[in-house]
Amino acid sequence: MLKIEHVYVSIQKKEIIKNVSFSLQSSDKMIIVGPNGAGKTTLLKAVAGIHPLSKGTITLKDQEITGWDIAQRVREGLTYLLQTGNVFLSLSVKDNLTIAGYYKEKKQFDAITDIIFNTFPFLKNNFHKLAGLLSGGERQALAISMVLMTSPSFILLDEPLAGLSPSSSQNILSALNALQKEKVFDACCIIEHNLEKTIPWANRLILIKEGEVHLETDNTSQFKSNTNILEELFLS
Repeated sequence: MLKIEHVYVSIQKKEIIKNVSFSLQSSDKMIIVGPNGAGKTTLLKAVAGIHPLSKGTITLKDQEITGWDIAQRVREGLTYLLQTGNVFLSLSVKDNLTIAGYYKEKKQFDAITDIIFNTFPFLKNNFHKLAGLLSGGERQALAISMVLMTSPSFILLDEPLAGLSPSSSQNILSALNALQKEKVFDACCIIEHNLEKTIPWANRLILIKEGEVHLETDNTSQFKSNTNILEELFLS
């Protein structure tokens, strides 16, 4: 379990996150939603170790990791994917995966690579192609694959569908479903504005406004047929 308890985050003396608590458990598919500037990205960056906490605790698999650096968190199975700048455009698909899995033994590296190629066959077909020449959907698949190279338990994704076509968006969500069912990772938490696509995918939802949790529910079905309800909550 990943547990966030009474977390506060300040940047340049401005309080961005205020008393946020939630947990992420095995099999969870959580989306964090809210208006622009609500603090969603700041929250995930704090969980990942990029921003320090002002107050609160973070616990991963019964270990408090509040003071751990990013590398320690990754080694223990907590990985965060930036919204942009998440692949090396001037390097090949092969080199990107090699960098992401640089500390893996060859047997482990090959096993994870096989899973990736089964999930995203086009990456195998473009193994030596520069990442900058891939389509937007292919680049995002590569970025997620780089996350998988770390053998994560909990993955945090910042707007993984941003700028993607409807078909590419659905392919990414379907791949995440399949990988989770195959126990490649335990749970996933994403920030996303594409509510029509992600609400049917998610089993849990958190709404953040002005740095605070305004709604937390595992009844996401109530929003599937009418995402306007959530959008009204953004503005209320």
